[in-house]
Amino acid sequence: TMNGSNAIIDGNIIYKYPIPSNVVDKMILYAKRLKFGLTLIEESEGHINMIDDRVISAHEKYGTRFPQPRHFPDHYDRVVYQMIAFCDAFDESLFLPHLENCKSARWDEYAVDIMLKDSDKSKGTKSCKFIFTKKSNFNSSPCKKTKHYKITYNTTNAI
Repeated sequence: TMNGSNAIIDGNIIYKYPIPSNVVDKMILYAKRLKFGLTLIEESEGHINMIDDRVISAHEKYGTRFPQPRHFPDHYDRVVYQMIAFCDAFDESLFLPHLENCKSARWDEYAVDIMLKDSDKSKGTKSCKFIFTKKSNFNSSPCKKTKHYKITYNTTNAI
């Protein structure tokens, strides 16, 4: 799941909650005006408008791969599920209040996820539960160190 915006199991999308195109277009304008990197994550790929020191720093620090660079037109004609702004907290404070129904989740000094207010990972995860039958091997166990749950399953008996 992408912060609850969609859920994919075995290559099949079982839940979609994209960001409205008018919000994506507004975010593109802020990225252009404030000159920061912006990643738009689609169903199966992500694109970034520019790569600078902030983008490089965040990706190297967390070992994430760089999305493909692309020029973003003022109107983006693709479906977007998550946006990542590579900016500081000050720039975020300039644009976030103007993005209707959006919230942010900062994960680095220069990187912040932008998503819909009512989107969260648990919403996407809950949509997955219908694919399991009583016969499936579905187990969850908390990690002793982080207390996060590791979910394992066998899809041979899935619907």
